[in-house]
Parts: sequence; C-alpha cells; structure tokens
Amino acid sequence: MKRFFTFLTIAFLTGNLYANPGDTITLDLSKSLNPETFTFTPEGYWTETYNETDYTFFDFEHFSFSHLIDREGSSWGGTTWNGFTVSISGDSANHLSEYGWDFSNQWGNMAGGGIKTDENGYAVKDEDGKVVAEQGIPYLIAFYSDWSMDHNLQTILTGDEAPYEAIGMYINASPWPYYSNLYGDGFARAFEEGDYLKVFIHGLDENHEDNGKVVEYTLAEFTDGALRQSRDWEWVDLSDLGEVYGFYFTVETTDMDDWGANTATYFCMDKLQVLKKSEGGNANEVITNINVYPNPFTDHIVVNTTAAGIATIYSLSGSAMLSVNLENGSNRINASMLPKGVYILKYNDNAVKIIK
Repeated sequence: MKRFFTFLTIAFLTGNLYANPGDTITLDLSKSLNPETFTFTPEGYWTETYNETDYTFFDFEHFSFSHLIDREGSSWGGTTWNGFTVSISGDSANHLSEYGWDFSNQWGNMAGGGIKTDENGYAVKDEDGKVVAEQGIPYLIAFYSDWSMDHNLQTILTGDEAPYEAIGMYINASPWPYYSNLYGDGFARAFEEGDYLKVFIHGLDENHEDNGKVVEYTLAEFTDGALRQSRDWEWVDLSDLGEVYGFYFTVETTDMDDWGANTATYFCMDKLQVLKKSEGGNANEVITNINVYPNPFTDHIVVNTTAAGIATIYSLSGSAMLSVNLENGSNRINASMLPKGVYILKYNDNAVKIIK
C-alpha cells in the first residue's frame, strides 16, 4: 500500500444514526492494533514518540497514522519528531520559558484533555454547548514539518469498505502555537494584524493522491485589531471532501522565513468520522421507507411516511438538533433555525442525509 500523505486521520463512534449498524466508522484510541497497547511518559505523551525504527505508522481499526516519516526517517537522537503521536496530558498551561519556548508545550491541548463521551459514544457537552474535555482521555497531536517531506502527516483508511464518505472531526489548539501567537517565543513572533495559522484537510483518492478537494480550518487569526483563537474542541465538517480513501493535512502560517514556518505548527484532533458506503451504492443513498423533499432545502422539509413516530435531525457530530412528531402521510417540518450544513434525519430504524 502506498503511504504518502501529510497528516493523521481518526474517527470515533457517535452512535448509530444510520439505517445499518456500523455505517459510521469511528476511531477508538483505547483500542489499538499496532502497537497493541499505548504507554505514556510521566508527561503524558506516547513513550514511542521518538522511536524511529518500529513505528513509521501506528494503527487502529480502519485507520493508519503516519509517524516519523520525514526524508531522513530520523528523530535526530530523540530530539525531534513529526507526524502524529498520542497524548493524555491535557496540559493547557503556558510554559514559555526565559528562552521564549518550552518543549513541554508540545503535549497538552487548550481544551484540557481528550473529548469525554457518554455510554453511546456521543461527545458530552456542557450547558453552553461546549464539548467537555477531560485529562487522561487520549487524543492525537499532529506536528506538520514543512521542511521534511511533502506529506509527512498522513491518514490511510484501511479495510474492504473503502472508499468512505468523509463526515468530520474535532480540532483543538496546541498550547505552543496558542501562547506564542499571543506573546511570541524563541522562534516565532507574536501575531499582528493580518497574521493567521490554518489547517488544510485534503482528501485522498484510490491511488492515495490528492482528490482535488480541501477543507480549511482557521486555528488563529489576527483581524480588526484582535487575535481570535479558540480554546475549545471545535467540530470541522469534512463532507465537502466527498468519497475518500484517506486524508492528509497541511498547516500554513504567515510567520515565515527562509527556513520555513516560525510558528509551531502543532494542532490536536479527536473523533474524526467517516461513513461506510452502503452495499451497492453511495453512502449518501441511505435505504429508508420515508421520503424527504426538497433536498437540499432552504427553510423547511416535507417528510412522507407510512407510520406515526418521532423524527430527529442530527448534526454530523451526533448532536440532536430538532425533534418532531410525524403523522402517517405528509409532514411539513420547519427547519429554518438550522445553520447551513449537512444533517442526518433519523426516523424509527431509518435515516437519510439532508442538506441545507
């Protein structure tokens, strides 16, 4: 299998929103294949992060993540790494030292830990709608090395079900760039008007080449006199990538010199989701005994069904957005309050993807 992308890909179980069990493919970081078990240092990062021999990729069911595959294939004596690693640190403190930087800032995240989920695998949210993070829950750290190879951060989707339909994932800021964007460090300057730090998620085709589709997420941006960057886990909709055999990630900053990026190009990710294609058709073609139109819709949808029941519209991150009682026959649902995007309408044991 050809392995040359740029970042890691991962998914998680958010519950069965679809007609057939197992349609949503998720990564469970507690159930690894290679290595069989992840162990962690006292600082909370994977003990094999600097191992340049045994783990150029590490694997979970359906997902394979690149690790230390730069041009030299070396950690330079255990002093550097690239690609993906796993952490349980959750440290969100500022460890900028008298020298302006501190390598311990690599392992935490600004949310304070990995995403907490309920017994059904849904992300737990607080009363303000923010995803609840908890120290000790594993999450992925991605480090994009723009001086190594073009695709040092890769995710390969494995298994006979490929291609999959891209759904989405959560991204969180790493403490190193978060604080250096505010104050500068030994490498980077503090952000000023016009500066930004962005992640680009690219889809891969069956040859593990760029499929020409990309989703952009802004980690930090200084505009209108203020620096904007989130401390929370933020959902990123990847449905525009369409059918994929994997992903690769690139990171772009405006603080550059002749040697490349000055900004520390780290970010954290969790709960990436893909949807398995239905047998004999595209993943969008969910078999159901309900008829929904118009689709795409603007402010309302009409649902035709042969039995009464409750219909629930879910976001792709698994959050219930709207529930209504349906009667036998034609039902008009006001969905004008929903933001533009892709949703799943679930009714009894059936589901269909709808687009606003």
